[in-house]
Amino acid sequence: MPSEFRTPLIVGGAVIGVCAIVAAAAVLTPEPAPTTTYETAEGESVTVSWEDYPAHAYTEPLDALAAPGEGEVDERWASLRGDIEERLGAWGLAFAPELDEGWYPQTGNGYGGDSRLITYNSEERLAKEAPPREDWPEVVSVVDEVLAEYGLGSLAMDHDDPASLGPDAWLLERFGSTDPDEWFTWGGTAGMHGEWLSLIINDDDLFAGDGEPDGDDLRGEQWVSFSYGATTVPDDERAAFEREIEPFRRLAPPEATTSD
Repeated sequence: MPSEFRTPLIVGGAVIGVCAIVAAAAVLTPEPAPTTTYETAEGESVTVSWEDYPAHAYTEPLDALAAPGEGEVDERWASLRGDIEERLGAWGLAFAPELDEGWYPQTGNGYGGDSRLITYNSEERLAKEAPPREDWPEVVSVVDEVLAEYGLGSLAMDHDDPASLGPDAWLLERFGSTDPDEWFTWGGTAGMHGEWLSLIINDDDLFAGDGEPDGDDLRGEQWVSFSYGATTVPDDERAAFEREIEPFRRLAPPEATTSD
């Protein structure tokens, strides 16, 4: 009798093993890059593989081309931060650098190919004090004025649309209130043409909930900070990028097929 049951157990184990191998192979095998076929104005049929796309699935290539060049970013950021800090000096805010700046090449294009784009993330500019809560709207307006001068639009603040951040229970836990006028911290980001700037104003003493908010060992209890970033094309690869992007210019990128 035992021998009658032994063979099915062995076979069953083998089947399970084969299934596991097949499943693992399915996970490890990348999805083929999508292709798009279109007709040119001259009537020529063209098929492109998105593996050859030199940008990224979720980056607008025209924005990257419109962004400051790699060699222009440092000067632009120095000018931008200087103007913001000068005007926020009206509140006695003194800024110093925190965290590191750096350039980061994009490792992939979202379709299994390479991206030529690079991203700059600035250091954080931090003042370890905060204006009175009633002045926060004016602080945001002053920063918006500078951003407009640089063609960066205006700050989209988190409190402009609280519901988009999460349910009321989460807002109460995070901010101590569902009313943005009672929040102890404001944050927002502006961005256009491959550039962006983020601003945060924080005063833990204004937390409206029970207890205290989560602390920040780096920044303290009262602070204002801002930072800048840009995604652009390396100066020595611009000609190649413009040549390679040409077949894709009038096409909408499909959803990414890889996680890079």
